[in-house]
Amino acid sequence: MSGAERPPTGRHRRRRSTGLGALAVAFLLVLMVVGAMFSPVLLGWPPPSRGAAAQPSTVGTPGPAPTTSTTALPSAPPATTRRPPRRTTSPPAPVATIAAFETEVLAQTNARRRDEGCPELRLDTRLRAAARRHSIDMARYGYMSHTGHDGSSPGKRIRDAGYPQVSWAENIARGYPNPSAVMAGWMNSPGHRANILNCSMRALGVGAARGNSGQVFWTQDFGAR
Repeated sequence: MSGAERPPTGRHRRRRSTGLGALAVAFLLVLMVVGAMFSPVLLGWPPPSRGAAAQPSTVGTPGPAPTTSTTALPSAPPATTRRPPRRTTSPPAPVATIAAFETEVLAQTNARRRDEGCPELRLDTRLRAAARRHSIDMARYGYMSHTGHDGSSPGKRIRDAGYPQVSWAENIARGYPNPSAVMAGWMNSPGHRANILNCSMRALGVGAARGNSGQVFWTQDFGAR
């Protein structure tokens, strides 16, 4: 045998490559991918955005409740209409209206007396003058009393008007707008009703006057003659 070196002899095992190694590698890769996807969630990190539009939050601090107003605004007058301001006082009633008021009160007084069997009252111009004087005085100074602004009593006013010194009675009122209203007020008052239905009275004078405020002042003067 020549002196050339011989290759070593002996058994030598060579590991054969199989499919199990590839499967292991693939399995490891899958674990790595899955771990990369879920590890932020497990660590408390926010998940990666997927490009979807953000939704509004349903939790928040409520704002103040809306307020409403119960006060209505006044209507503005038309721009093309300009009226002068209204007078704060009513003008005096025409003389004809006042005279009609006085006549109607006399008629209604007699109607009440007829219902009670009392004689009708005649109109006495002297009693009417005394009643008118007192109604005008009350309307002018804005008071209601049997004592006049000058301190006069009903009896003195009746005597000053020329009526003889006899039994008399007086009813007064204010604020009733017409004869029917003032008669209803008097008839609902025992003292005034007694004067109206006093069968011993024979004459009547009625006075009416309208004050600056628009109220009507009323006077009835009764006489026994």
